[in-house]
Amino acid sequence: MADGRIAAGPGCRPASNVPVAQLNTDARSGPRPRVPTHGWFAVIWLICLIDYADRFAISAVLPAIQQEFALNDAQLGSMSGSLFLGLAALAVPCGIAVDRFSRKYMVSLMTVVWSIATWSTGLASSFAALVGARIVVGAGEAGYNPAGYALIAAWYPQRKRGTMIGLFQMAQPFGSGLGIMLGGLLAARFGWRAVFGVLALPGILLALAMLFAPDYKTRRIDTPSLESAKPCLAETWRFIAGNRTLQLIYFAQFPITLYVMAIAIWGPTLFVRGFQMSVAEAASTVGLIAISGGFGAAVGGWLSDRVSRDRPAARVSICLLFLAVPLVLHGVALLGTTRGMPLQTFVACYGLGQFFLAANWGTLVAAGLDLSPPPHRATAQSLLPMFQAIAAVCAGVLSGVLSDRIGLSSTILILLVAGMISGMLLLIGARACYERDYERQDALGRFSVDLG
Repeated sequence: MADGRIAAGPGCRPASNVPVAQLNTDARSGPRPRVPTHGWFAVIWLICLIDYADRFAISAVLPAIQQEFALNDAQLGSMSGSLFLGLAALAVPCGIAVDRFSRKYMVSLMTVVWSIATWSTGLASSFAALVGARIVVGAGEAGYNPAGYALIAAWYPQRKRGTMIGLFQMAQPFGSGLGIMLGGLLAARFGWRAVFGVLALPGILLALAMLFAPDYKTRRIDTPSLESAKPCLAETWRFIAGNRTLQLIYFAQFPITLYVMAIAIWGPTLFVRGFQMSVAEAASTVGLIAISGGFGAAVGGWLSDRVSRDRPAARVSICLLFLAVPLVLHGVALLGTTRGMPLQTFVACYGLGQFFLAANWGTLVAAGLDLSPPPHRATAQSLLPMFQAIAAVCAGVLSGVLSDRIGLSSTILILLVAGMISGMLLLIGARACYERDYERQDALGRFSVDLG
């Protein structure tokens, strides 16, 4: 089966220049690669942390930017969402480059680009310059997640995939929380522009380290020569077009992300307006909630590994639970802001809901990786951030326009209900055809992963 779920059969021999110990011929019980995977996992985890810190630090300083440039909420939302224009435009081309060329070099290149653009954000002298810098930040981030997911799927067997993707996904809320907290604290002391200079440096250093990471090649094991498998773009698109489950998972990203990004953009502002906090206090509160909620990614990934051992479709099933809980808890919290809910109760509902939202992301990514054989992984996974990025652009514009008309709390509540219910309905459809698409990978051939 694709992804090494069936070991190399009789008569298949490794190429003479490929050590047998470096071929991951069976993702469940095959030989372990002789590379320091945990150490390099830590490197890509830190890069993801910085990625999301750079991405969301701007949320902490929106009030300061609004005051300096005299912007309304619609303009603020558009500027915040502009990052995702670059991400949406380059997500798929970068995913293709990852599959065709190199994962580690794409990670290094992307990290340098978004770090320089982050630094440029702090130098912006106009609203247009701010928007331009944020678009380039998004363009730089476009290829990172598909490459990171592909590396993790190669470094670790399928039975651990949900856990490792969940741990990797923890970097997203941790980074978001860190960026918001640092943004608020640095802005209060040094001004909002200093935030982006401080956050730019770690990315450049980690990009240099990534140049020395192990990469991998995908090889066919149903041919005597173990030829390298580099599918043409048309072949990859045919695979995706024939996989209904992946398509439904992609489409589910749009309504879910529409809400998630709205709450990410406006979280600190919601606390400022709803509870009369200072920018620094609101940023610290939202940052701590994001970081504590981030543990949900690891818990969700681990739980999905447990429930999917004999039933692969259970990864999708458990996502329905992970979406239902924040639908209820965040709904209660948002309604409470208009009815005098105490701050402590709001934080408890908001934080627990964030825990389950974080659990959802890693589980869905692992479900998609289980369905994608190695030659198509990065391209298939690049469609996830593309749909998320399109939704994020819409979230910034739509939430800003609606907030000017009906208020921020009501806007976020509408996006919550519409996003969670639509996403859950699409995932119910994905669950119905998951087993069929999981088994259809056999027709694509058998592959091994050379970690030399």
